[in-house]
Amino acid sequence: MQCNLEGKLAAPSTSALFQQPSYKISLDSHFPHHTLSVKKKNQQEICERKSLKTGINKYSSGLYVAECNEVLTMAGNKLRCRIIDDGLLFYHDGDKQIASQEIYWVWMRDRPKDLNGHIIVSYGKTGENVKSAQHIRSNCLVEGSDLTDPSDACGISHFLREGEMDFLTTDAEGLQIWATSEASASIVKNGLRSLLDAVCVKCPAPNFRQLLPHMEIIHTTLMKNKNLCPIVPELSTIYLKSPFSRFTVATIDNFQQLHRGPNGTVYLAVPGIIPDYTTPWNIDRDTLSQKCKSEWLAMDESSRNQETEKPSDIRPTKDVLETRVWIRENLEIGGIQPLGNALTKDAVYNSCPYKDNIKKSIFGKIISNVFPNLQDHQGGGRNNTPGVYTNLIKRR
Repeated sequence: MQCNLEGKLAAPSTSALFQQPSYKISLDSHFPHHTLSVKKKNQQEICERKSLKTGINKYSSGLYVAECNEVLTMAGNKLRCRIIDDGLLFYHDGDKQIASQEIYWVWMRDRPKDLNGHIIVSYGKTGENVKSAQHIRSNCLVEGSDLTDPSDACGISHFLREGEMDFLTTDAEGLQIWATSEASASIVKNGLRSLLDAVCVKCPAPNFRQLLPHMEIIHTTLMKNKNLCPIVPELSTIYLKSPFSRFTVATIDNFQQLHRGPNGTVYLAVPGIIPDYTTPWNIDRDTLSQKCKSEWLAMDESSRNQETEKPSDIRPTKDVLETRVWIRENLEIGGIQPLGNALTKDAVYNSCPYKDNIKKSIFGKIISNVFPNLQDHQGGGRNNTPGVYTNLIKRR
């Protein structure tokens, strides 16, 4: 980059921009050894629009990126925002003012299922955050998933399949931010990934910049979330932030070894580079018991060992994990019982304190997964005998 006669930085040509293979972004001044390499090959796709002007991005903390002065979406409509209820609604001109899409976030866990400070941001139909998160997680666990597919939960498929990171779908929490369409929801999602440094494959810089005019009310809305507010940047620093997430997948070596610390410490050290570890910022907010985490790990092991069981057959929700703990603490496998003395399936199910959130058919799968050697008798017939577990007894 060169200076003109007035001493100002002169922006390079557009062709020169896309010829640069990559640039380095320092994660933090406290961690000079660890850098992100952001590939430039996708910049042309990111900056695709009817009108392009390049220049120095004033929001990039000194980092040169191509700046789009005109980001045209939806036939030139600007992204707009208004306050509704206790949150925000994003829309384009001409949209029906219906909050059909909801932005949500989920915090992630490491291999032992402990919170590691990382988060993902996505969106789905309003009121279906958990269902959307379940769909994302199921897709991620399918072998051969395209890591660049937006439906693959921000490219964390590799981490999920390898067990390096995971998330509990029932942890999905709405951000009180809605959109009228998938087009506007996608812009907000990507912009918030950049703002909150979420784990993601892509978070186009233009999407982040489209949120800047609304950043004050966005910041106010995010700060109302007691679980998320510790990592929401101060408003004064947002305008100086790089428009990319610091946790972009495929740009960090040993990603799974990084735990996200509180503001100021930012990241856990990588062994061999920075030896001192930082406690993840949300470690004290975990409501999942150690027994539930052990059952979750048991489910993962069972899924890997049983070729006939699909990962999506029994999803690890909090109620499922609590049910597994209850089964293991109250029941056990014993000798074969006479049909008249055996525990009936209905009695076992009805005694479970979590049955209101667990369907009977799902409960049957759960108990069979906890006790692979469980034997049962279906019942029915002319005498309409009840179904029973023939070798299941109450734990003494």
